[in-house]
Amino acid sequence: MSTTMEALAPEPLDIDEGHTEVASVEGIAALHEADQSGSRALLCFASHDVIRRSRVGRPFRLSMEGGDLSLLNSGRAPLLANHEHHLDAILGVVEMAWIDASLGSAFAIARFAPTRRGLDAQAMVGAGVLNNCSMGFTMSADDGEDPASVQAIPWWRPYEITLCALPANWHGHVKAAAPKTLDRLAAEESARKAKAMRDAIAADRLRDAQDIGRAVAPDLAQRLGIEPGVAGAALEAAIGAHPGR
Repeated sequence: MSTTMEALAPEPLDIDEGHTEVASVEGIAALHEADQSGSRALLCFASHDVIRRSRVGRPFRLSMEGGDLSLLNSGRAPLLANHEHHLDAILGVVEMAWIDASLGSAFAIARFAPTRRGLDAQAMVGAGVLNNCSMGFTMSADDGEDPASVQAIPWWRPYEITLCALPANWHGHVKAAAPKTLDRLAAEESARKAKAMRDAIAADRLRDAQDIGRAVAPDLAQRLGIEPGVAGAALEAAIGAHPGR
């Protein structure tokens, strides 16, 4: 648990809060076609295009390489209404998020809550009436010397995704892929994560088996009348040949 919490803990950086009036990024929301229940949405919530704020501040550009999606992938990041931070504003939960370098955009899958507001939002997204999304995030900014220049954001960490009635920036130019493309990307990312989990479990089992092998090797060597090193090597070879058992 401590390792997980340390991995999610923000770095000690001088950060600014991004929100709808100062530093939000608008995108596209659509129901996840591959989800037969219709309770999930695909969201394109950020891109590497220049964002020109409609109210205050310099235009900025997010570095896709610097995006830290650990909080969105924690299973605890909310899908909110208009960046509001109270229980009634929770429309769902972000299940997974990833960055596609070829599209220069960040995507997420969110599951709607079985509440009145969650179901209403789900229906509006499904009908194409509500398709604006944004994110709340912390960031480290490269201030630069020219206040009129585009501000580079080399590191950013979203902590929520929002469905919003009005985009703060009508010219965000988020390049959203077609829904079928998003479905493919989501399936590929889900398969990648599942494989990574299977590989991690297999590696843990192999380490446990090797530890047991090293522990019993001396006793086995004594019983068979062979050198402990020979017994240990034989056990490691046998364990390596059948790592899943």
